[in-house]
Amino acid sequence: MNDDIQAQEQAQAAAKALSAVRRRRFIKLGASTVPVTLTLASRPVMAWHCNTTSAWGSQQLAPTAASVKARMDSAVVTGSETWSKSNWRNNSAYYTVSDKRPFQVLAEHFKYSKTSSKTAEQVCQANCTIGKLFGSGGLFGVSDSLKVWDAVRGVGGASEFATYMTVAKLNMLLTPGMYKNRLDACFRDIKGVDQVTWMAKQGPNRYVPTGLPNTSPAWSWDKMKQYLESNWLVV
Repeated sequence: MNDDIQAQEQAQAAAKALSAVRRRRFIKLGASTVPVTLTLASRPVMAWHCNTTSAWGSQQLAPTAASVKARMDSAVVTGSETWSKSNWRNNSAYYTVSDKRPFQVLAEHFKYSKTSSKTAEQVCQANCTIGKLFGSGGLFGVSDSLKVWDAVRGVGGASEFATYMTVAKLNMLLTPGMYKNRLDACFRDIKGVDQVTWMAKQGPNRYVPTGLPNTSPAWSWDKMKQYLESNWLVV
């Protein structure tokens, strides 16, 4: 547990340093921009939580413990936003993340090219699979051949679990300020294992955060969903 706390504190320090830079850049856009931005998201603008699954799980087990509560309160960081489920489902841009549509960014990441009849993002939507995103067998209960485009829309047999985990993985991989600037460290254990990806592979009622005791109960889908929403990975 102490190792995980230390890793989380290091991740928080990095996140806060980055957020300060991004906030200064944001302020330079002009004060008139702030009220407009505040009306565009249901979650706090430029704010999310940086909690490893084991730290968050500890809080659930001992919600009144002062030391645990202090860690949770200090885990709020600013300066990063993620695409919502709606953004992915509708392939709609969210300008605080990027002026590009999310599947444009995904197409660029996987180096899809346009054809004579399709844009690069259309090629990506038609060809990018769960297996390509997660690796073979990387999403519990879902065929590797399922299209990412179908998963985020909850079609083609994609369950709510599949949709949430796909959106979480996409946001961790592509959102500026997370993977590229190492804010994804908030979701890694002391050994650097990406717990969200591990959660996706293990599935509901099988996943236990690596920082918690082996006797800890496996997380249900409801608990997984609560973690992803509480930490603003999937909204």
